[in-house]
Amino acid sequence: MGLRLDWILVIGILGLIALTAQIKLHNTSKDKKSFHKELEFTQSTFIEVNEKTMLSKTYGMYGVREKGILSLSKLKYSTDNIEELTANKGRFEGNILYLDGDVFMQEKDGYVYATQHAKYQQKTKILTLISPFTAVRDENIMYGDTLVYDVVKKESQATKINALVKTVDSE
Repeated sequence: MGLRLDWILVIGILGLIALTAQIKLHNTSKDKKSFHKELEFTQSTFIEVNEKTMLSKTYGMYGVREKGILSLSKLKYSTDNIEELTANKGRFEGNILYLDGDVFMQEKDGYVYATQHAKYQQKTKILTLISPFTAVRDENIMYGDTLVYDVVKKESQATKINALVKTVDSE
């Protein structure tokens, strides 16, 4: 009584199936980071309100929210004290708005500030110009390295100021 060929083939096939079940067919790297957008939009306006009034208004040409950080391009921001705050790029991290690239702020009845990098703290309403800036109001011009500006009190502290201030003669 010899071994039949069909039994040898069945045992060989079962052996191949068991062997292939042990081999991983694809590489699953645990170090691979993935990009998961929570929100993506174009040409949108966000209005923040409380029970009584509008707190702020933000417009963005394009935006993405990832891991709780809202990033915007071509952003325009306004509040009851800020006529318009614009930047090429901005991102909200908690209650702080970081601004980069051609940052301009127009106060209501006040100065126009221009810089490249700034941050605005929504809770304290403090605007910090991180890079060299220019401030203009009528014929008054001010240049400086950094500026911390309280939007509500309209008080500022700046470093390395160079200013041209026009005064009115009273007779």
